[in-house]
Amino acid sequence: MVSVAEPEDAAPLTGEEHVPDFFGHPRGLWYLAFTEAWERFSFYGMQSLLVLYMSKYLLLPGHVEYVVGFDLARWFYPKLNGQPLASEIEEAAFKAGIDYRFVPIIRGIGPADVEEMQKGLRAAQGGKLLAFCRSGTRSALTLAVAQREEGAPSHEIQQRLIDAGFDPGPIAHLL
Repeated sequence: MVSVAEPEDAAPLTGEEHVPDFFGHPRGLWYLAFTEAWERFSFYGMQSLLVLYMSKYLLLPGHVEYVVGFDLARWFYPKLNGQPLASEIEEAAFKAGIDYRFVPIIRGIGPADVEEMQKGLRAAQGGKLLAFCRSGTRSALTLAVAQREEGAPSHEIQQRLIDAGFDPGPIAHLL
């Protein structure tokens, strides 16, 4: 038989008194806070390592074919096939006789990106210029701003963007 102590018959706590010495909190709180912080650090660190492993090794051709269930995931989300590597695009551009220039546009469109695109336009001398990104939007808008700064008429640039399926709205003030 188990008996439960009621508050009136419970024995008072004896021994060490509570001495707050961690910013007015119990001493064990530092241990709890450190444990939680280390757990978060480990979780986000391992998550980052997993992304690096998957993108730099596991999901590359020659490896991805052996990932169990990945074909099913591709069926649900077809964009998992990914974008070709820059080296593959450079090789294809070379075979097609197109001058290749690598201009990484990380976030937004900056003056340096437009300047590099202008250099590419000048190097192409009216010929073919390959500008690409995952969705095409950043490269198309950067090319449009570069063409405008090279003197192309604004209405022609906007019409080309619309014909290609891009919204010129985000850069309309630059055209």
